[in-house]
Amino acid sequence: MKELMEQSESAPYKFKAESEALFGDFRLSCIHLRNERAALDSVTDKDVAWRFICRFSREVPFQNNRCVEVLKILLLSDIWMKAFLQDPEVDVAELPKEIAEEFGKRLDEVQQQEPAGPGPKGKTDPRAKDPKEDPRAQAAQAAKDPKAKDDGYPTKYPSSQDPFKQATPPSVTVGGMPPLVAKSMTVVVQRCISAKLSSDDQSKQTAAIGPGIIVSVSMADGATEEGVTSAARFVLTSKLSGRTGWFPGANGMDKYGGGAESVVSLCKRGEHQGIMVIPQLSLVSDITEGMDLEYTRSTKQHQRTAQMYALFVRSLQDAAPELVEQVAQCSTSGCSRQSWNGQPGQSCCRSCSKSNGSSHGAGCESKEKTSAPGVRGFFRGIGDAIRGPTATAVEIVAGDFDGTQFLEVKSAGPFMHSFAF
Repeated sequence: MKELMEQSESAPYKFKAESEALFGDFRLSCIHLRNERAALDSVTDKDVAWRFICRFSREVPFQNNRCVEVLKILLLSDIWMKAFLQDPEVDVAELPKEIAEEFGKRLDEVQQQEPAGPGPKGKTDPRAKDPKEDPRAQAAQAAKDPKAKDDGYPTKYPSSQDPFKQATPPSVTVGGMPPLVAKSMTVVVQRCISAKLSSDDQSKQTAAIGPGIIVSVSMADGATEEGVTSAARFVLTSKLSGRTGWFPGANGMDKYGGGAESVVSLCKRGEHQGIMVIPQLSLVSDITEGMDLEYTRSTKQHQRTAQMYALFVRSLQDAAPELVEQVAQCSTSGCSRQSWNGQPGQSCCRSCSKSNGSSHGAGCESKEKTSAPGVRGFFRGIGDAIRGPTATAVEIVAGDFDGTQFLEVKSAGPFMHSFAF
């Protein structure tokens, strides 16, 4: 953590590119040590960890649920809470709002156990803020004023008429088990050897990828632009894929998933990787009292969820070149080939830009066939001179939000994951 925090001071992009994997490892360590209090208390560099968590909560809000999970473990430790109190660079206001009040109360408890003292130079109470900035004050204000939003200002609509108000999922259990409810979005990721996507619109070409991942996504009514953008980076940087010939159970069940890699890390090494995005409204569903299924939270605000889906695809396309060191895709809408010079904002060829992606020049076709026979995708070309001879572009294709999808998949060791946010 310390190394990343130091490096990201001069290169801020490194934090978003590498923090999610680092936080994932830290989260697992916390879970394993939650019943081993002495071991948890003995962890060094607590100040660095707190600064990392605060920044991660602020810059990667998509992971707030997992942040809360970690914070609930750490707040049980007096030593960890004292470390937070003693650090002038951390602030409760940077933590997820879902836990801010509970975390603040716990800090009060720990502080009351200590004799009053001047404390570190320049340190102020991280909770002694203007009420407009204090999350606990905001919660209290919201309790008094049912029309209040998190920013302290009244909403434009009464709560019963607010068109963006999240629907409340039915509180139904199945065999005593409450279903996991996605408030923002659900993503199902499956590794594949190859995949083809077509529609009933004969004017549209079949989209295809080689090795990579298929991402089925559904937006709920609570999805935000910030969260969707962060989710796209999560898909690119999390260990959801693997090199050709890798199988998740190859090393035995005790090491299942060992050797998995992210799409970005594989492309940096020269492995071809594609991402196929498919809209799947049924992933956000609720169980009714009669044990039927309803999809209101993903269909009621159709225009808005369509916009969020488009944002997710665009965020993948925008973030991938940055994360794979500026291996840029063609700027023509709907074309997933690499730009002619490996730089953002450029088309793959003049024919593509003039025909809106329906045709390509002979040179462009030649590069496409040479780099990935039988699969639409990558060529190394000038990009190799920029980044070295190994990096490849992430090929990203997506289905139409309102279209009928026909999917063909070839997979070995599918390695599927489901995320509800």
